[in-house]
Amino acid sequence: MSTGILSAGDPQTAQAGAVALEAGGTAIDAVVAAAFAAFFAEGPLCSPAGGGLLLSASPGAAPQALDFFSVTPGLGSGGLRPEDFHPVTADFGPTTQVFHVGRSSIAVPGALAGLLEAHDRGGRLPLSEVLAPAIHLGRRGARLGPMMGWVFELLRPILTLTPGARALYQVGGAVASAGDTVTNRDLAALLEALGRDRPGALRLWREELLEAAGPAAGGLLTREDLDRFRPTWRTPLCVPFHGHRVYTPPPPASGGALVSLALALAERLALWERGPVALALGTAEVLREVSLARAAQGALDSERARGLLDPRDLADRAERLESQLGGTTHISVLDRWGGAASLTMSNGEGSGHVVAGLGVHLNNFLGEEDLHPAGFHRGVPGAPLTTMMTPTLALRDGVPVLALGSGGSNRIRSVVFQVLLRHLGAGSPLEEAVLAPRLHVEGESLALEAEGLPPAALAALTARWSQHSVFSERSLYFGGVHAVCSAGGVGDPRRDGACLVIPSRDPKEL
Repeated sequence: MSTGILSAGDPQTAQAGAVALEAGGTAIDAVVAAAFAAFFAEGPLCSPAGGGLLLSASPGAAPQALDFFSVTPGLGSGGLRPEDFHPVTADFGPTTQVFHVGRSSIAVPGALAGLLEAHDRGGRLPLSEVLAPAIHLGRRGARLGPMMGWVFELLRPILTLTPGARALYQVGGAVASAGDTVTNRDLAALLEALGRDRPGALRLWREELLEAAGPAAGGLLTREDLDRFRPTWRTPLCVPFHGHRVYTPPPPASGGALVSLALALAERLALWERGPVALALGTAEVLREVSLARAAQGALDSERARGLLDPRDLADRAERLESQLGGTTHISVLDRWGGAASLTMSNGEGSGHVVAGLGVHLNNFLGEEDLHPAGFHRGVPGAPLTTMMTPTLALRDGVPVLALGSGGSNRIRSVVFQVLLRHLGAGSPLEEAVLAPRLHVEGESLALEAEGLPPAALAALTARWSQHSVFSERSLYFGGVHAVCSAGGVGDPRRDGACLVIPSRDPKEL
């Protein structure tokens, strides 16, 4: 029996969580330790100024969801106009994606508060011990792997936007690349202060946030925004799927409801029983249905989520599909006691602005189109932002058997569904399910990975979808699914992923 299994988007992130498990920590201790380490190993994808969602399950207890994603800023301001807000284009090769950055793209940060809340509720190790690996990494420096090097190049326009960003992400006068070691001693000092004097460190954090992103600096963040923000525990959505119960985040997050819809349709269509070509076509049609459902629903609330999963509506959708068929970063943990944690975090792509003296890159959640289907800067101050993040747990007979999730913007719903379909539905080994070629449908446009896809399936898909983008190899565009199950785990190579199985130790040594 192992002490625990952990999968994450970088070996250095995974190692920090492994230290917590080896010390006798819970899945929550491990996921929080790994999350803080990810601020160094995987920044700019995540930071204390980002947001996230956590699903956790303690032995014998029902899973819970912790929502610490960002909310719309501007409370008590009397209405501020966005002034510093402009587009940048990320080039993924076969396709591009436009993001908006600047101080007016910064939403209320939630990641730091959320990780502290998670540790308060489910951790057993002292906070200073949980933070120690991350602090060490920040001072010693994190080495960029091949995919993180590619991320730095992809986000070069953002990472060079301001002097603060350049100071954080440059090595030797140029944006860091694969193989470089990036330090962040300012953030390491903040975390050390947090472990030593939490109230004092949080006061400093608040004041510097307002200095960097408040109205005086040209941002939209107010003191009242920070006073009112609270991480929120919620009851997850739950759908049966091929002998399992799959738990995903509830609204205001949208990803969980959409993955649940995809699973419910796949269950009715028994997609895993179809041949390779029919499976590929069927998966694409289910993803199209999910894309259209999201466009029709807009921002999901609890009532709309229930409507998506209404049995009569599902039957109608499945019947229509049958007639057409012939077929951000993430950390997952299982601990020695049977506890599980699945955490997805994001900083968007970063706003290009850094909190001076703290080494924290601020989010650009107000500048991501997929979070604002009705248009930018139309949200009510204090209203939660939706997100496609979908940390997921699967239980069988009440026991967690799978934890997974992914980064990847609006592709998250597609990639999480496909791994669940292949592993839980078709019974593929977890590694095979993660490495399998991926599809994503947005409206009437298909994107796909050709590597590993049967030629007949590739021909059928490109014939069916006149608007298509073909990636010849596995691509970071399709997220990074980091997953663990009772038999082991896998870190997605699309994101420099790593999985560690920590050998059991004599409890007397802990």
